[in-house]
Amino acid sequence: DIDLSIRRNAAADSDRLFWRIACAYALGVALEKTAPRYPLYLEGQSQSRYEAVGTLNLVGMGAYPWRTQSGYGGLTVRFWNLIAQQWCSWSESRPLFHNSDFDPVRVYRQPLIWEGIAHPAEASQHCLSVYNARRNYQQRLSSSRQTTGVRLRPTQPDDWQSIRLCFQDWHSLGQHIASIRSTGLAESSPLDRFVVLQPTQWGTRQFDPVQQTLTWELFDTQEQPLFLRLKFSDIHATAINRLEKLNPDRAHITGIIGSVNLEKGILFCSPIALCRRGNQGQSTIINLYFSSQQKVSISKTSALLPEILETDSGHVPSSIDLLTASLQRMAEQGHSRVKGTLKQELTQHANHAEKVGMGTITNEIRHLLQSSHQQTPQLLKIRYLCHLYQQAADIESSYR
Repeated sequence: DIDLSIRRNAAADSDRLFWRIACAYALGVALEKTAPRYPLYLEGQSQSRYEAVGTLNLVGMGAYPWRTQSGYGGLTVRFWNLIAQQWCSWSESRPLFHNSDFDPVRVYRQPLIWEGIAHPAEASQHCLSVYNARRNYQQRLSSSRQTTGVRLRPTQPDDWQSIRLCFQDWHSLGQHIASIRSTGLAESSPLDRFVVLQPTQWGTRQFDPVQQTLTWELFDTQEQPLFLRLKFSDIHATAINRLEKLNPDRAHITGIIGSVNLEKGILFCSPIALCRRGNQGQSTIINLYFSSQQKVSISKTSALLPEILETDSGHVPSSIDLLTASLQRMAEQGHSRVKGTLKQELTQHANHAEKVGMGTITNEIRHLLQSSHQQTPQLLKIRYLCHLYQQAADIESSYR
């Protein structure tokens, strides 16, 4: 975000930067409070432990490349575990600051997964039996040499339509996302947000040239909307190009596999693969990120711009948005004391928060108004509380 602001990029967002600073402050306070016995969800884990889990029956449900802001790039294959009825994954990753030539397309076609399976491309589109499997607590499968696999058949519609996380109703989908969503600093599993979508209608598709984002509106059986969303980068270029050219009816597309987020009451899906009607002898899984014509490059300088959303969905989120705007102005002005119009605004926010029952944030705003020094920690604390209230509002809205 700082780099985007310096370059005066249209995607720069000072509010997003403010939020991230507040989250970093909250993490620092949490680590200080829990020292020296830091919980795993705060401290993280450099190497996870893999346990033997025997034989797994898996359905290949797509593959995609990725890059983290900490400088790692990789390829991940998603599977549905038929016995446990949950997602699991296999990944190959590299630190890009040591090897900037990492190519997920090459990895996609290389024999790096398990003996008996040709390559990740095959695994991502077929049903498999995996023997002597090893798995960590995040449901990630090991590439252990002791593990072997047998390809059973190409993934068919009955395989992906029968999983318990296949949705045709977005209200039920929203309730699912709310039920597995963590709040604050609590650890969440990215696997939990993966689902199969079966829209009844494909709506408007558009690319925003300013935000460099492709969105595609999808409707459920109740004509409620959900949005496919991908922000342009060298990683997403192939997927965006294929979605822009896609005719769902002509290609017989009946499902989308992707990760779903609930943001201010609106559902967004980042797709990794498409599901089509059955064709004897062929897989029904189409990996959006890989084609024979185009290379997916992951360099350490590749653009990984954050998702941007400017929406409003109800009374409580709107009041939080207004409070956040006031806090941001205070942060940008850098005043040592709250005064003038800004003081009046914060007083009104405190009164409104008290009226609607947000006691914690009311007390913190009034503490900020009364303090004459050390306002930065208080300011960041309130900004982080706004984030928590917004998360709670999102969860509550999904059950309406």
